Amino acid sequence: MARIQTFKFCVLNVKTQPHSPEKYIELFKRAANLKGKVKIRGDQVGIIGMLKTGTGVVEGQAFKFTLIDNNASWYNISKNEEASEEEVLNIQIPKDLAPNLRKFNFVLFPSIHMVAVETYTVEGVFGATSIRTFFHNLLNQPELEPDFGEVDVILQPEKEAIERAFNLSRLESLNIAISKPNMGDFFDDKSFYDKLDKMKVREFRQELRADGSNSIEPDEEIQGLARLGAKDGVVRWKGVDLDGEKVDESTSDHPMIRKGRVTNDFNTRDEAFLDSSQAIMVELFNWTG
Repeated sequence: MARIQTFKFCVLNVKTQPHSPEKYIELFKRAANLKGKVKIRGDQVGIIGMLKTGTGVVEGQAFKFTLIDNNASWYNISKNEEASEEEVLNIQIPKDLAPNLRKFNFVLFPSIHMVAVETYTVEGVFGATSIRTFFHNLLNQPELEPDFGEVDVILQPEKEAIERAFNLSRLESLNIAISKPNMGDFFDDKSFYDKLDKMKVREFRQELRADGSNSIEPDEEIQGLARLGAKDGVVRWKGVDLDGEKVDESTSDHPMIRKGRVTNDFNTRDEAFLDSSQAIMVELFNWTG
């Protein structure tokens, strides 16, 4: 019996102003056409390797690989020592080739500016934090700034992530950041964003600090803002948990990760991933405060 392939994926909330579905499609197309290698972490870089427009979505592949530093030292494994200058000179790697290629699918839903991205497949692992770094650097390349401005890229957290702050034994600080636009008109937060529009505000921030050794007791309004920040921004908190341990966390530390699998209902992993991505967008659609 053939082993069933599984994959995991996270979700990014991508925001730019002014925005429209067409604007997000153009942003991704322009970013892909630049063919720029953007830094992920250490010697790992990434690039959009494929992009195609479907019905209501844009499907793509992110290529992650290692960029070799030709000026760095080399190691001789058999001799257990640094490679000599002569040995290094004998290394012949074509300048157009890079090792350790890993490919990860992603799907952009332009109407709600959400992107589902694979974090784990048979090809390897692409951590959620690294994915956020890749897309942030990709979409904020200098060549894109004149037409798209600053692009916010936010890791969508688990809905329950913000409850970790409210359940602390002592909540010492709470920082809420909410940026426009929201994920669509299907949320009941329109009045809040209308208020930001009226004040010509791009990002709302609120910071609360406990009085001395007391614990912050968020009222209904603050809890509502924090939950809005969890789904449409970033919330960070510090305090002490029920075990007496110090806590310094944010909603980004608890990304929404979902699992899918390639079954007989699908011809390829791409099809299975698209189906799973559409399902998680329904889950986000039903996310109310």
